[in-house]
Amino acid sequence: AFIFSNGEVLVYQGSYPNSANWGLVGRFIIGEPTYYNALIDARGDTFIITNSELVSLRSLFQQGGDIATRQGLSAPIANRWKQVINGQAVGLKIYIRGEYDHLNDRLIISLPNYVDWDGGNDYTQAMRLIYSFKTGSWFEHVMDVEDQGFLVTSMTYFQNSIFFGGVSRNIKEAEGKVSGVDSNPFMDDAGNGSADTPIDYNLKTTPLPLGKFAVNQLQGV
Repeated sequence: AFIFSNGEVLVYQGSYPNSANWGLVGRFIIGEPTYYNALIDARGDTFIITNSELVSLRSLFQQGGDIATRQGLSAPIANRWKQVINGQAVGLKIYIRGEYDHLNDRLIISLPNYVDWDGGNDYTQAMRLIYSFKTGSWFEHVMDVEDQGFLVTSMTYFQNSIFFGGVSRNIKEAEGKVSGVDSNPFMDDAGNGSADTPIDYNLKTTPLPLGKFAVNQLQGV
C-alpha cells in the first residue's frame, strides 16, 4: 500500500512493480496522516494516525473506507480525537508518535501538547491517548512537561517496556520503573546535564480503567 499525505491510499498487487501481474487493486480516501511516520504496527495490522481518525489498514482492505474510517477504534472518541490532534501547536505535529505495547496489549499515542476540553492548548503539559485492546477503552494521560523537562519525540517497544526519546537526548522508560535509563553525558539545549550530573526522570502512565469506552483524564501521575 502507498499512503499519501493527502489521505489517498493506493493498494497494488503483484510480484514487483514492473511485473506482468502487477496492478492497482484498491483506492481509498482517509484523513490526512499527521506526518510521514504516523504508523503503528500492532496485532498483525497497521494503524494510521490521521487528522480525523485512527485507521486500520486491515479494515480498509477488508471492509472498505467507510467502515474503516467511521467505525474504527477511534470512533467512540471521534470528536475528542479531532480536537487533540488538530489542536497541537504549529510545528509540533511532527512529534505525534504511536507505539504498540505488546505486554499490556494497548496502543499509546503521544502528543506534544495537552488540549483541554474547550480546545485550549496548554504548552506546559503533554498528553497521551491510550487504547486498551483488553477493555476496549480509550483513556488519557497528562504529564507536566516543565516539571519533567522532557518533550517526547519518539517511542519504541523493547524487552517488554515502552521507551520514550526526547529532545534532550534522553531515553526514558514508561511506568516509572527506574529513575534513569541512560546517563545522558551530553548537555541539553538549555545547557543542563554533564557526564557528572545526568538528567534523570520518573515517568508513569495511567493504570487501565475498568469502564468500557471511557475517556479518563489523570494529571500529575
